[in-house]
Amino acid sequence: LWIQINDHALNLDFHLARKLTASNKYLDKDLRDNKELVLAALYHEPLVVKGFGPHMIWRNISKRLREDRDIVYEAVCHNRLINYYASEDMINDRKFVLKCAKGNGDILEFLDDNYRDDKEIVLACIKGNGFMLAYASERLKMDKEIGLQAIKKYGHGFEYINEELKNDRDLVLKILKKGGWIFEHLSQKFRDDDELAIYALRNNGWHIRFASERIRKNKDIAIIALKSNSNAYEYLDENLKKDKEIKKFYSNSQ
Repeated sequence: LWIQINDHALNLDFHLARKLTASNKYLDKDLRDNKELVLAALYHEPLVVKGFGPHMIWRNISKRLREDRDIVYEAVCHNRLINYYASEDMINDRKFVLKCAKGNGDILEFLDDNYRDDKEIVLACIKGNGFMLAYASERLKMDKEIGLQAIKKYGHGFEYINEELKNDRDLVLKILKKGGWIFEHLSQKFRDDDELAIYALRNNGWHIRFASERIRKNKDIAIIALKSNSNAYEYLDENLKKDKEIKKFYSNSQ
């Protein structure tokens, strides 16, 4: 099995890879210092497939490999615990941390305050996972470029962006049209907006629980919500729940 790592093609022998999990030690002694095999194993994740992860073999590979930046980088790419794999010297090396951030944005949760206030590193992290905006410094949460990057795909991290962006109706509509689940984080005004509500409820009708009272009384919108998620019925206006058409629609959706 040929795989590509750091611009080099490695041939991972499947039978050798199996030796990684051949015993409770996870690595035969003669393989614990084999950089090529360990890199390939971390990259191809044979352990993860079996329900393990890099941490399951970490203490059983050689000390030399645990201090090897290629090995540490590959481990971090598959497991966000950068402070578990990386040495203090590596953690203090901004260039290396930035590389890891580009490989796995989830590491931001485990970085110190200096890195959480580093715009380039935060941007790299949220490109991989917008929810990581939760761990950015308060200063960067208010940064427009950071906010737009975080919510770019599906609105992930929307609850942490600044008020200017939250109140941009065109931006909110764009996210909802992409399928973003952000309705619960919208302003009261936007949760009383028919068009925004319709797109939000097409994504997940259950979100009608966050809609304004007026929206929850709207029969047409209620049907849209029920089509998406029959559990929306629980949050409809009480009088609307008694409507024959709504009740029939709900019963048929069960």
